[in-house]
Amino acid sequence: MINRREIKNLFIKKIKSGELKDITLYGSSMLPTIVSGSRLEISTAHDIKVGDIVVANRKSSNVLVIHRVVEIDQNKDKIILLGDNQTASEKECFRGEDVIAKVIKVHSPMVDTNNINLVIDIPFGSPKFFNEKSYQIYQSLINKNKETYF
Repeated sequence: MINRREIKNLFIKKIKSGELKDITLYGSSMLPTIVSGSRLEISTAHDIKVGDIVVANRKSSNVLVIHRVVEIDQNKDKIILLGDNQTASEKECFRGEDVIAKVIKVHSPMVDTNNINLVIDIPFGSPKFFNEKSYQIYQSLINKNKETYF
């Protein structure tokens, strides 16, 4: 039987090889920038800078972390990450080699309510909404999110 660590290691291998180009985020630590269920387009971890959203290998657990880079030391040996939802996240230090991918685009989940489709496409900035109803749907999504891991 395959265990969670083996699954995580398989994901890491496929991400680093470029074979896996998108992943889905589950959790609330990146709210309001990224909602749970969002599909993230990723690329290999190159030219990482403060402000980037990255995927990192948290070696002490069976999860990959998707957080924003807030500090990088001169040698790029240590990278500090923090989720945008700072009530659900704390700064974490990662070795440079543990940052395995860079998020290049976010596709938030579609919601169909009263024939109104909410599609939020965030190439890193504030989400844009079609109208007030879309904004209300988005807010209800945020309020329903709970931290979950694969």
